[in-house]
Amino acid sequence: CIESVVGQSYKKLEIILVDDGSPDNCPEICDEFAIQDARITVIHQQNRGVSAARNIGLQHATGDYIYFIDSDDYIEKDAIETLVREVVYTEVDVVLFDANIFGKSKSLSYKTDYYRRKGLYSNPVKGTKMLKDLLEYNLVDCLSTWFVKKKHHQTMIDDDQQAIYLKVFKPAIKNILQ
Repeated sequence: CIESVVGQSYKKLEIILVDDGSPDNCPEICDEFAIQDARITVIHQQNRGVSAARNIGLQHATGDYIYFIDSDDYIEKDAIETLVREVVYTEVDVVLFDANIFGKSKSLSYKTDYYRRKGLYSNPVKGTKMLKDLLEYNLVDCLSTWFVKKKHHQTMIDDDQQAIYLKVFKPAIKNILQ
């Protein structure tokens, strides 16, 4: 996971690693990466869960956009560059993208397309339409497929995945649900 982020073709990254009280050697691994790469900040805390870890990361983030990645995920080498290019070109606040799920061996035989949006967002759409489509097609899935302008996050992550997305688009919800 960390290697896939550090190795991004887009180098102007702020990388925040939150050690949420991991009982294995993850704290040492995080610290070692921080020694080797000045873009990395490590935050150690007692185990409070993934939502608390994301919130502490949000509090320390200084960039314009936020991307969450879990320790068992990885991203393609040009993923962040592609996302940044998309937000600059389209002037949007949120980019949603697809992901694949692999077995522990990352073998293609275990690959699924669970996080596929089937072309629903091939062009930029307004937030109200996107939220309506997300709710209608039940596409509220995983933060690892969202690249979001920080101003929409604040400290609002909780353990209910659907509540996360509703909060991200809170200003648009009233328009859609009326």
